[in-house]
Amino acid sequence: MIEVRDLVKSYGGRRVLDGLTFTAEPGRVTAFLGPNGAGKSTTLRMILGLGIPDAGHALVNGVRYAELRDPLRTVGALLDASACHPARSPRAHLTWLARTQRIPAARVDEVLGLVGLAPAARRPVRGFSLGMRQRLGIAVALLGDPGTVILDEPMNGLDPEGIQWLRGLLRALADEGRTVLVSSHLMREMAVVADQVLVIGRGRVLADGGLTEFLETDLPPVRLVTPRLDELSRALRAEGARVTHDSDPHRATVTGLTSARIGDIAAQNAWSVHELTPVRPSLEEAYMRLTAEAVEYRSATAASTKKEAASHASLK
Repeated sequence: MIEVRDLVKSYGGRRVLDGLTFTAEPGRVTAFLGPNGAGKSTTLRMILGLGIPDAGHALVNGVRYAELRDPLRTVGALLDASACHPARSPRAHLTWLARTQRIPAARVDEVLGLVGLAPAARRPVRGFSLGMRQRLGIAVALLGDPGTVILDEPMNGLDPEGIQWLRGLLRALADEGRTVLVSSHLMREMAVVADQVLVIGRGRVLADGGLTEFLETDLPPVRLVTPRLDELSRALRAEGARVTHDSDPHRATVTGLTSARIGDIAAQNAWSVHELTPVRPSLEEAYMRLTAEAVEYRSATAASTKKEAASHASLK
């Protein structure tokens, strides 16, 4: 279990973490999400003892990382896929780490096979692709067979097969009762594998709960298909609903009423309905709405970029 309580950290007068509090529990994949600059990397570093908080604490199984006797046997982490000397081979790198942590040598071959690097075990890392380096980083994280696994952007550089493999691995680790904390910007992948969603912005928790709970909205839009769309639309608007028609003359999106109420209105008038489906937002959509005010580094939109280019052109 990972416990973060009232964590505060400032750099150069800028508060990066502002009383951050959360728990990542065993048996669950916790998706750790947030915009660039939200404090995710700083939080992970605090958990792993790579920085000292100004206030608060970060514990793994009730203990600070610095107090762990054999850290790799308790916590496995991937923060930087390039954290290996380029002249070393995966086998040499893992063997060295295993010796420092009293990990059996046989475990090296196990994790090399697990991450798919057995054929490249003796090749220098300098020739590895980003995806292969990611696999090596994951092998390092799993080397001590830890009960807690922390991965920062583990899917970067992986091909589709690699992403599918990692998805299964994360699920398997959680199903074995391990604590799995994954920071990623790949919302679609997190939506597939996560049990819990933890979103931070400007160093504070914006949302913390189950994936289903995070995606729930009080009154989701409803997709409506009916051959009596014009009549039903008028009746729904009279009830205060907003009806947005589609290019299909029989299809619309209704907001402001539940699907049950829409169905009741149609039934009362003997109007047939072919589809009545509440539309839940995707993880990406829910995340974007939640973090809209917490984004510190925002790119220019395509429209504003074109406008700026046109302005420069007119000055020439």
